[in-house]
Amino acid sequence: MFDVKNVLHLVCLQIGMLTGNFCIAKEFKNQNIERKTMSHHTDTQKTNSDWIAHIKQSIHTENGTFQAHDNLSNPIALKWELIDPTSLKLNQVITKSSEILVQMYTSMELQFVKKHPETVGSEMFLAPIAPMFENGVENVDWNTAAQQLSSNLHQFLTATDFAKYGSINDVQLFVTAHDATSDKQLGIMQVIVMPQFDHGTVKVAFFGVQDSAHNQGIEQLLLSSIFTLIPDASRIFLHTRITNEAALNLYLNIGFTKFAGPLPFWIDMEYLTEKSKLLQKTAQSLVA
Repeated sequence: MFDVKNVLHLVCLQIGMLTGNFCIAKEFKNQNIERKTMSHHTDTQKTNSDWIAHIKQSIHTENGTFQAHDNLSNPIALKWELIDPTSLKLNQVITKSSEILVQMYTSMELQFVKKHPETVGSEMFLAPIAPMFENGVENVDWNTAAQQLSSNLHQFLTATDFAKYGSINDVQLFVTAHDATSDKQLGIMQVIVMPQFDHGTVKVAFFGVQDSAHNQGIEQLLLSSIFTLIPDASRIFLHTRITNEAALNLYLNIGFTKFAGPLPFWIDMEYLTEKSKLLQKTAQSLVA
């Protein structure tokens, strides 16, 4: 267990400046909230360590590959790996996918701050570009802002020891999408399961697709792989910025619905198998 304020302060000290992206801060904060608030319900709800045990027993190997096709009939390889949340391998996997995550989160944050410039000083990881807004949002050099955010986020993703914040009681799965011909990485998804989650619940944390691969169904393939790896999953939840309309529309079309989350300026969404079957159907097309 960790205190999120200490974690964020430590991260800033390690990197030497306020770097990164508030989405990453939200990952830390949300995971901390999820641990604490769910622990408060122990009188009425038993923590589901059996859910963790069930997943570990169901996944017989540490890695594998699924073959699939995107919306353009291009062959796609989905490579998955079960990662020890406390191992340095966690850092290596995140670093390897940092280019995609930097691209995606930078674009998302710029989109957000253009519509909500009043938040630039209060959102701690937007702080590095706050001075650019001193003369008004209409005078911001957006190319420079993008470069600053990209640089900060890249340093954060590649310099942070994420393994320090993991728990041996959690399950973490990473699935990466690749062009099956060239092996170029097209997308990344991190799936987290905590003992405090209800049986059947999984969380999608880091999640991104190359700009050039949007509208090809890569996101749907990645999400569907959850049901191949964890067939008994019944609820997937994730979040994105309130201004990320492309992602929100995508999730709604796939079958996600909104639910009340803990932080402003973010929308939390969930996929319930009792209400939608699209991802399960897509999962059936994946070939091991």
